[in-house]
Amino acid sequence: MKFSHAVSFEDYQSLARRRLPKVLFDYIDGGAYAEVTIKRNATDFESLCLRQRVMRDMSSIDLSSDLFNQRLSHPVILGPVGFAGMFSRRGEVQAARAAAAVGVPFCLSTVSICSIEEVCAAVETPPWFQLYMIKDRGFVRELLARARVAGCPALVLTVDLPTPGARYRDHRSGMTARQDTLGRMKQFFDGLSHSSWLYDVFLRGRPHGFGNLTAAGGKAKSFSEAWEWIRAIAELPGSCRTISGFYGSGPMMG
Repeated sequence: MKFSHAVSFEDYQSLARRRLPKVLFDYIDGGAYAEVTIKRNATDFESLCLRQRVMRDMSSIDLSSDLFNQRLSHPVILGPVGFAGMFSRRGEVQAARAAAAVGVPFCLSTVSICSIEEVCAAVETPPWFQLYMIKDRGFVRELLARARVAGCPALVLTVDLPTPGARYRDHRSGMTARQDTLGRMKQFFDGLSHSSWLYDVFLRGRPHGFGNLTAAGGKAKSFSEAWEWIRAIAELPGSCRTISGFYGSGPMMG
């Protein structure tokens, strides 16, 4: 199937499965433990019914709304996704441009491949910024100052992740667990077998470090090493009052 022929979630999911190495597809497609919550979310969404109404004036339909002093053309926000720059070349920039094109917000992850500055330089409306709390409060202060200077209109604080979830697929694929020699070889050759991703993202999409965390150190050679480093520097979120003191008086949510 060509990308231009995709029309449904399942179509895009199938295209992603074909394009991405397994370690990346399982990360973006999967969830924690046996993925019961994902299944329940899908089931609950499917149970919703749209009430048909006929003989109505359809000449001026308006789905727009105002949120945090920002006009949204649709009630949609592109949420933060870590490692997005590994799925598509400079993926966070592409996501920000796509959101801007249709008039909805994009939220940039702390663990993005593209930095705040790179994303903001690519769009007129700065993204929202999602913060994972880091043990080094001085670095947190500097990171939030960068977001504020860049003009990020809202801060999203992750508060429901006191410890990373046990993601079975990620453990098996080598995303969060170190692999033995055979596992590393399988991951290597799997990457080579996805030629379009290899050329477009792995070769042309560099650098692949965490753009927002470069100053914090950490030069991982694999996904599992990257996650070990993230676990080492991250900690439970601080109080909203503490974060507000770092960020200022802009909109903040958790």
